[in-house]
Amino acid sequence: MPLLYLTFFYSSAQTINCNNELFGGGLKSPDIEYFEGSRYLYDDFKMGKVYYNDSKMIQLPLRLNLHNDEFEFIKNDSIYAFAMAGNIDRVVLEDEVFIYLEENEMTDLSGFVKVWTPELYPTILTKMKKDFFKKSTGRAFGFPKPDRFVRGTDKHYLMMSNTEISRIISAKDLIENLDQHSSELLEFAREEKISKGKGDELTKLLSHYHKLEN
Repeated sequence: MPLLYLTFFYSSAQTINCNNELFGGGLKSPDIEYFEGSRYLYDDFKMGKVYYNDSKMIQLPLRLNLHNDEFEFIKNDSIYAFAMAGNIDRVVLEDEVFIYLEENEMTDLSGFVKVWTPELYPTILTKMKKDFFKKSTGRAFGFPKPDRFVRGTDKHYLMMSNTEISRIISAKDLIENLDQHSSELLEFAREEKISKGKGDELTKLLSHYHKLEN
């Protein structure tokens, strides 16, 4: 019996340059394509807050396009993308906070990243992405796969300050970079089985560090 793939109907958006009061955003003009999977962190738009230019804030429906690394928003029944993301200080989407980082030769991190404890340094940053794969033909022991979006592996970083950001290679590496309470943190990481691949667990380790600091 042939394997059936569940595909979703998507609006693949191209950015059209246009003047827009929101950061010079680009209008998204849909063309129709079929894909498996999704390019978004959440498919549905959620009401969020965008803080920009240090003191301004606007509230509007948002969704994060992980493949294009951009936030899309709805205004006047049209979908836009922020073309000047560097003006954004942070985006609050329900209980998640994202910041935008410019490219920096000191680190491989740029674009929109999740901040786990935005008011408390050091903190954990998580870079999420979705990869796009073109359809593949079947092989001797496999089946053809359609065009598809697949969630990539999250990368986690330790942010000591706005200018000090380093990739987390392991829980031990994170503890060494903190440079305080090493023995207590190593014991906590072993007991709690902290995984370097999970932002919530790394944040749990940092929360313990902050308790030890206080």
